[in-house]
Amino acid sequence: MEFKPIPNVPWEAAADGTIRKRVYTRSRGRPGGGRIIKGAVNKYGYLQSATLCLDGIRRNLLLHRCVAAAWIGESDLQVNHMNGDKTDNRAENLEYVSAKENTDHANKIGLRQHKMGDRDRDEIQRMKGCGFSQSFLASLYGVSQSHVSRICRNKPR
Repeated sequence: MEFKPIPNVPWEAAADGTIRKRVYTRSRGRPGGGRIIKGAVNKYGYLQSATLCLDGIRRNLLLHRCVAAAWIGESDLQVNHMNGDKTDNRAENLEYVSAKENTDHANKIGLRQHKMGDRDRDEIQRMKGCGFSQSFLASLYGVSQSHVSRICRNKPR
């Protein structure tokens, strides 16, 4: 398995999405590093690293961005998972896209819920007026409680 260095991080990435610490030679010729970085799924569904200290700053890195930087190159654009699986960090599944292209792709493959219609907004306001709680309405419509609050206060989306 071929590993490429990740810019600005002491790690390497393989095309299959595996991340490991860079292999180096310790004193007396013993090898060091090479440990696989597993990562954990964050609240948005992406694999994220354990805390890494870079130049005295503690950071959690998104592993798909690390793989993209190593295999595609660095960019300020967003990284899109072409198959829609946020945990599939294979280099062949990643591409750089603009924010609009990323949103359009998510809508096209059904990853994002469609915007709430005026009928739903009116129904939420009516039900809130009848005494239903915002948290109940949020779970009923699959939105956040703060979104229900904005609807009840007639704030724009």
